[in-house]
Amino acid sequence: MVASTKITHLSWLYYIAAVLIAAFPPLCYAQSAHIQEPLKLVSGPPRVALVIGNATYSGELEELKHAVADADAISIKLRKAGFAVIKALNTTKDSLDSTFQLFKNTLQSRSQATNSNSKMGRPVGLLYYSGHGALSEEKGYEFIVGVDERSKKIRRPILLNQLALDISNNTSAAILIFDACRSYLQIDEATMDSAKGEKRLGSTPETVIALGSAAGVKSTIYAGQDHSVFTKRLLEYIPAPGLEIRILLGRVGGRVGIDNTRQEPEAVVNISREFYFTPLQINAP
Repeated sequence: MVASTKITHLSWLYYIAAVLIAAFPPLCYAQSAHIQEPLKLVSGPPRVALVIGNATYSGELEELKHAVADADAISIKLRKAGFAVIKALNTTKDSLDSTFQLFKNTLQSRSQATNSNSKMGRPVGLLYYSGHGALSEEKGYEFIVGVDERSKKIRRPILLNQLALDISNNTSAAILIFDACRSYLQIDEATMDSAKGEKRLGSTPETVIALGSAAGVKSTIYAGQDHSVFTKRLLEYIPAPGLEIRILLGRVGGRVGIDNTRQEPEAVVNISREFYFTPLQINAP
């Protein structure tokens, strides 16, 4: 009889635990970020990429089932294109902060390894993000949204404008690829106050900004597809030999425009020299 009572109590405990987990899912789903070395070396400055895929949102923010698959696939393509890759999945605001610090430290260490103090001798730094984004209508600032946000009033986003400047300061060229729903959401006032004076995206020298959709438009994924429309086309063109980044982004935008006429990707290329994900190999005679 006593044993039966204990089992009953345990059953109730399991039931209560299940209800609590369903009602209040864990805040942190992040996998610890680490550096994956390139699968192939290319000539020129070192290449370092930070790839983020945020999928496990809840509450008022819908789950984005494709975001992790996007990040996984892009990571492989970039490693084949000579990038050392730091990949972070389902990141909260706090884990985003620590991951960005790891990225910045890696850029600085690889810059020192080139034994060059000039900006042109520093690494190429790339940030790819797939997840929810936020756009402030009155200021035009872009934000990355962690999976710990539950409401459409965003409390602790990451300012993409500041990231562009931070990456540019540690690289010869900074490439930011933002495959996110650029929704007009309400941003916490303190965050907006701290953003005052930040440069507009694309105004920072030696920077490439590629946005997967027009302002206020959601990034699209069609039923039965593993990737968003924008990332699907990036995956096709990154391995193409001899495509300079201006041409590559133009072709990606053109194909996305055919796939979804409303999405209209945007790109600002503000770099002084050419960049190729996959340089054209010329065989010596």
